[in-house]
Amino acid sequence: MKRLIYSSLSIFLIPFLGACGGKAESEDVRTPGIQAEIEVRTRGNGQSRVVAVLTVGDGGLFPTMLDLTGDDRMRASDGRTTKTLEKDFDLLGDIQYEASFDGDDTGTEFVVMLERSGDTSAPDSRVRLPGPFNLISPANNASFTLDEQFDVLWEGDFNSDAMRLITATRCPSVSGGTLLTGDLITVEDNGSYVLTGREAIGGFEEEAEAGATCEIELTLIRVRSGTLDPNYAEGGYIEGQQIRSVDIRVINR
Repeated sequence: MKRLIYSSLSIFLIPFLGACGGKAESEDVRTPGIQAEIEVRTRGNGQSRVVAVLTVGDGGLFPTMLDLTGDDRMRASDGRTTKTLEKDFDLLGDIQYEASFDGDDTGTEFVVMLERSGDTSAPDSRVRLPGPFNLISPANNASFTLDEQFDVLWEGDFNSDAMRLITATRCPSVSGGTLLTGDLITVEDNGSYVLTGREAIGGFEEEAEAGATCEIELTLIRVRSGTLDPNYAEGGYIEGQQIRSVDIRVINR
């Protein structure tokens, strides 16, 4: 289900995503029973971060997370440096493995390896970083009304890589609590996309307090798919990602 994408949207969305379905020790799971979701992320700051989530079976809404135990480990290489991925926990409390590398040059190839002494390894998941871009509009902290249109504009070399536009929204609710919404839209990599304030808050204006200000984290991601090691028989994906974000506001009126 591309859990990494959703768990990285925003802390705003944690109540919607829920927790995982428990964990299993890797020594008890054969490699063909593992699904891998691997992302190599850069935000244009000269660094790249490899993040991997392993689950048992085909994942599902509440997957069983895989905890690497015994001699099992994950490593990654950018062609210059090889690092062991360290165990960490995402905002949902799920297990993930990650390592940071200096450099974010276009086309840099990352190889991510699951190494096992007691079972088949998965040593050959590969992806190249897509080209960078600048998110030039909207401006940070810009405000819009529900019916106001605004342009999402970016510049850089346009190509056939996929683009994702993600909104993570927090609004005061008519019930007195906080309304949390999120959306993911696939857009063409042509430098522009038009949104309205209503679309940015997911069409939940009736559930949000009238006249209230909604806070939105708007994220644009250029995505390049790689090749996942076939020994992950339950599937998954590996992607290179260029990520840019901006905070905006929509007034619910």
